[in-house]
Amino acid sequence: MLHPGAASSLREGLAETLTVSRLNLSPLLVSSLGSTNLIESSFSRARARIGKITNYPSGQAALRWCASALLLAEEGFRTIKGVKDLWMLKVALDTPLEVKTQ
Repeated sequence: MLHPGAASSLREGLAETLTVSRLNLSPLLVSSLGSTNLIESSFSRARARIGKITNYPSGQAALRWCASALLLAEEGFRTIKGVKDLWMLKVALDTPLEVKTQ
């Protein structure tokens, strides 16, 4: 296998990707929400801010540092592709799922 890490990531996110595609969202919104890039980018930015801190006095202190770093990272966020179609996501999430039984 040429890229085992990429294959592993694909297998890991396959169920979520298929779930997003079943919601009948716009293609731009599916491309934004169908990957983990939004989350990974957020944590990467936070890690850059607090990466050198290695000794937290408590778990609560670590959570506060992480929250603070994420708030600072938020300043550099861009608007997601398909932001004008977020209403479609709200409608899809507010609509009860029909469970098909065989």
